[in-house]
Amino acid sequence: MTVSISTVSSVPGNISPSTGTAKQDITNKGVQVSSPAFSYADIETKKETLTKQKLDLAEYISATEIEEKNLNKKLKKNLLGKIYDSIKDVVEEEGLTVVLDSSNVLYDEGVADITDKVISKMKKK
Repeated sequence: MTVSISTVSSVPGNISPSTGTAKQDITNKGVQVSSPAFSYADIETKKETLTKQKLDLAEYISATEIEEKNLNKKLKKNLLGKIYDSIKDVVEEEGLTVVLDSSNVLYDEGVADITDKVISKMKKK
C-alpha cells in the first residue's frame, strides 16, 4: 500500500523534492504522514511473521504448562512417599496396627495422636 500526498500550497517547506521523501503536516486535521510508506507486501509479511510468533508462543506456553503439571505430580508423589515412610517408621516404633486420618475419625477415646512424631521423622529425612 502506497500513500500519495498532494502538495498543499498553504504549508510551504514541508515537502523536500531533493531528498525524495515527503513529510507534510496538515494543521487543520492534525494528521502527519511520513514516507516511505509500507507496501502491502511488507504489511502482509509482518502479519504472517506475527501470526507465526503467536502460534509458537501458544505452543511454548502449552508445553510449559504440561511440564509444570508433570513436575507437580512428581513432587507430590515424592512428598507423599516421604510422609508414608515416616508414618511407617512411627507405626513400627510404637507397635501400632492401624493408622487413621483424623478427618475420618468420628469418635476417639484414648487414641494416640502420632502427628508430631511423624513430622519429627520427616524433618530428619
